Amino acid sequence: MENAEVAKTFSELADLLELTGGNPYKVRAYRQAAQVIDTLPSPVSELWRRGELTSIASIGERIASRIGQLLERGTLPDRDELAGRVPEGVVELLSIEGVGPKTVAAAWRTLGIADVDGLEQACRSGRLAALPRLGERRLRVLPPEGVRRRAPLLHGEQGSQHRDPHARGASRPQAE
Repeated sequence: MENAEVAKTFSELADLLELTGGNPYKVRAYRQAAQVIDTLPSPVSELWRRGELTSIASIGERIASRIGQLLERGTLPDRDELAGRVPEGVVELLSIEGVGPKTVAAAWRTLGIADVDGLEQACRSGRLAALPRLGERRLRVLPPEGVRRRAPLLHGEQGSQHRDPHARGASRPQAE
């Protein structure tokens, strides 16, 4: 399994946890792990086999264990269980520019919006204004004529030139 696939799985797990009201500390830990794994200069599977994952910033014992589970089984059972609880269209909403997991969760739970068409209808009708944390500025990002897709993340293409993934406490790419 490639680094990009492992990173994508942890990123999806973080999104699903946030959509279902999961522990925000776990959400942040999985997001940080995804970012770090995506920028590793060597295959995460090699580091796991050598028992070196915990020497990497943002990868503790529990995350290392989860990486091992993913590499051995090809899946994370709790990620699959969470995916089964969230309609597929709700996850697709995360690909829309200006919409994050908290907004998607609120739209899904409060207004029953479960797909892109539902979000576009809510934009046109003005129903989105009823959501908490959705002010005028955010509503301008979601135009009534249709939503714009966020550019996909390019997992694995940044490489390690932006950061030292082995440095403890490093969680953001370094400026060049």
